[in-house]
Amino acid sequence: MSTPTATTDMVSDSAAVTEVIRCEQLTKRYPGDILAVDRLDLLVHRGEIFGLLGPNGAGKTTTVGMLTSLVIPTSGKAIVSGIDVVAHPALAKQLIGVVSQNNNLDRACRPSAIMGHKRG
Repeated sequence: MSTPTATTDMVSDSAAVTEVIRCEQLTKRYPGDILAVDRLDLLVHRGEIFGLLGPNGAGKTTTVGMLTSLVIPTSGKAIVSGIDVVAHPALAKQLIGVVSQNNNLDRACRPSAIMGHKRG
């Protein structure tokens, strides 16, 4: 099996070229039958600005976790820049940048060390 690349794993549909985020029926159920995200369908095109808003417990953090491959979906698809983040998490992480709302940086680290660590 060949190593996936951004060009070989891109969605072939011509309309998908401008899609940067696609969720299809994305679902996460935690142990104890806790439903965090329920069949989310989301499409974000290149150049669009969007916000993921909702009250505490709405599933925003879980959704971002699934899109960044930190949380494994129970079902559905999470695609970032044409890459299935479950099938190819290392490749997807090369294309993703996330800025947390809260400061979770180690103040003893130099910025270059933090950036190297955060890249995945």
